[in-house]
Amino acid sequence: MSKKDNPSKFQQALEFAKAQQAKIPKREVPNGVEPFVEFDQKTGQGIVAANRKVDDPSPADNWDSFLIENGISPEHFKVLDDTMKFRTWTGVGGDKMVHYSCTIVAKVAGVFDSELQDSLIKKVNKFSAKAPKKSKGEGAFVTLFSDWQIGKNEGGGTEELVNRVEVGVAETIQKYKQYQSMGYNLDEIVIACMGDIVEGCDGFYAQQTYTVEYDDRAQQKIATELMFASIKEFSRLDVPVTVLTVPGNHGENRKNGKSYTTFMDNKDLAVAYYTDFAMRQNPSSFSHVNHIYPEHLDDDITMTYNCHGNILGFVHGHQFRSGGGAFVPAKAQAWHKNQKYGDYHIGYANILNFGHFHHYTFVEDPQQIIGAPALDGGSKWIEQTHGKLTKPGMLSYTVDKYGVNNLYKAQKKSIKEL
Repeated sequence: MSKKDNPSKFQQALEFAKAQQAKIPKREVPNGVEPFVEFDQKTGQGIVAANRKVDDPSPADNWDSFLIENGISPEHFKVLDDTMKFRTWTGVGGDKMVHYSCTIVAKVAGVFDSELQDSLIKKVNKFSAKAPKKSKGEGAFVTLFSDWQIGKNEGGGTEELVNRVEVGVAETIQKYKQYQSMGYNLDEIVIACMGDIVEGCDGFYAQQTYTVEYDDRAQQKIATELMFASIKEFSRLDVPVTVLTVPGNHGENRKNGKSYTTFMDNKDLAVAYYTDFAMRQNPSSFSHVNHIYPEHLDDDITMTYNCHGNILGFVHGHQFRSGGGAFVPAKAQAWHKNQKYGDYHIGYANILNFGHFHHYTFVEDPQQIIGAPALDGGSKWIEQTHGKLTKPGMLSYTVDKYGVNNLYKAQKKSIKEL
């Protein structure tokens, strides 16, 4: 079946919108106030324009109603804040009319892929697990998924990366079970997706377009399937699971080295959305898995989470622009101090987690600051220019009223080593 015979859900939605508008009685309208719907799948943005009488309610009173009126599904699209424009004109018979136009954006970041969504739902429906009983424990188990950079061709490429993730998840779960058997009363698993889950195809370093193994769509599909499989393994355990996601820089859409869309238009968040959406289709097996990630344009791209008397802070780390010299934890401290000075929520975190720099770090003064190791295959460029060798791994720790304990870096190379 060709793509023409099997259009995407976006295309179906747009065709439906055009059909709806075609049903609206034709009126003689001057140039510049014609109703229309346009959408660019590459940018994830479009424009909807329509006419109402002067005495009719403003579209801003109920955007969902305005979208539905024009054949657009509020489930898949939303109106971008502060983009509404309007002009008055006189219609046939002397009616005073208002021509409204506004920018719409897809609610799903990245490439909307109905095939991927359907594939995940099938896997979800085959999975069966009982939701654990909620109990009050003395601590939580935290694991950091950081800098997978799927699509990168170094260090064995994507094939070896997938193996490292699968082995890392198995080793980390083994460590969790060990803590439970030792008498640790852990009542929650927190999975923090720290960004840069995909490599991207352009805008981050020279020759990137010619060295990555997969295009954007393939990277996103692999990343989402792998994320779903990883979270599913944790969901088999005996406690609730919370999945937090912050976007990284490699998930951005870039041109000439700079991001040109919005902070929310990020492939890391697309992976989070698809995984969350799929799991919600089988609540009997995944009701104990809670996904939290930025969804709206005015949401922060950092996150905090209250956990056993602590405020856990999560940030990818590419925001650490200056301060602290070459010592990365010092850069994190300088950035964190400025966040508190600006009264931002993450400034009050007493445990700050970051990725981006690919190296495991831990400091304790005055806050506990944790740098997550990457799972990608390393970088010859970094090795040869900075003399730094990245050792891949998956970091986990326990957290209780005393703060962070039991830091552990999973770095086995095969399941046979477990």
